[in-house]
Amino acid sequence: MMRWQKKIAKTVPSVSVKWEKVNNAALDHTLKSRYGLNQEQINKFKTAYNKYAIEEYKILNQKKLSDSDKYDQLSQLGETFCKTVNPLFKVDNYKKWYGWWKYDFERKMKRKGLK
Repeated sequence: MMRWQKKIAKTVPSVSVKWEKVNNAALDHTLKSRYGLNQEQINKFKTAYNKYAIEEYKILNQKKLSDSDKYDQLSQLGETFCKTVNPLFKVDNYKKWYGWWKYDFERKMKRKGLK
């Protein structure tokens, strides 16, 4: 949990719990209805994504890395994440999810000024 999330949870715990339930429910629903994952697969996906997000945060906050190096490392990290979650999807659903992932990744890199 990020620091700001901990502060929110400490200050207004009922709001924090509701927010987390809504956020998780939306993700669960998308992974289930759009990509055909069951609850066990969704949990494995979330675990893999949490590991990805932690590493992404570390890379983005390395002050000594150039923007192009950050982009390269994040691209490699993203590909590793995609390979990790690939077995959770059926082939057609993985292609659909992977296309969305690549699009969103590039959009995020542009927003951060890395591309």
